[in-house]
Formats: sequence, structure tokens, C-alpha cells
Amino acid sequence: MGNHYSQLSMDERNQIHRCSNEGLSLRAIARRLNRPTSAVSREVARNTIGKSYDAARAERAMLARRRRGTVKLKSGSVLLNR
Repeated sequence: MGNHYSQLSMDERNQIHRCSNEGLSLRAIARRLNRPTSAVSREVARNTIGKSYDAARAERAMLARRRRGTVKLKSGSVLLNR
């Protein structure tokens, strides 16, 4: 089967915040969380303001994305028929 994906928890986001403030590398943070480096890198890139990662903002942004959902194509749409 494939790999199982799970979203980062608020606890993991807080750990990313603490570790990045301590100056740990993305690889070191990923090892501590037992997560792929790419997942941590994406999370930090997406939720860094200025020079600092913000765990609370990251959680709010994730909830907003979840509420917003994905845009569905209407049946008969030109894009759908491609």
C-alpha cells in the first residue's frame, strides 16, 4: 500500500517552534519528531513570519484551510473535460 500521512499536531508544532528557537536544523527537528524533513521544511516555510516560526498561527492557518476545503469543478466545465 502507500505511506500513511497524518497532519502535524499542535504539540508537534510547538516542538518545531521550540527547536527552531534553539537553533536546531530542520533535519534535527524532523528526527526528533520522527517526521520526514520535507514535512517540517514545508511547515516552517509556510508559517514563518519574518525570521520566526509561529506555532499558534500555523494551527489557525491549518484550521482555516480545512474549513475552506477544496474548490470543486462544476460538471460540464471546460477544465473538467480536459
